[in-house]
Amino acid sequence: MNKKLKSVVILLGLICILLFALVQRPQPNIKKDEKKKIILPEKTWIYTVKAGDTLSELAAIFKVDPDVIVAINNIANSSYIWIGEKLEIPVQQ
Repeated sequence: MNKKLKSVVILLGLICILLFALVQRPQPNIKKDEKKKIILPEKTWIYTVKAGDTLSELAAIFKVDPDVIVAINNIANSSYIWIGEKLEIPVQQ
């Protein structure tokens, strides 16, 4: 075999090894919890987000599940709420 052919064979072998490694990569072992059934309340308060507020802190203050606040306000990413954003917070009855 000449040098060019050997290089091509080695390169193809490396590509095959990399593709195999990517395909065979183990998936993380994540348990899928049952989705929480969220009952949306009839009454809500309007809260304006202030600097330093977090969704989990607001949920604790108002004694509400954070998932309910996310659902009511259609929050796409619960890691981000914005200063000045108006959130509907369920009223505890």
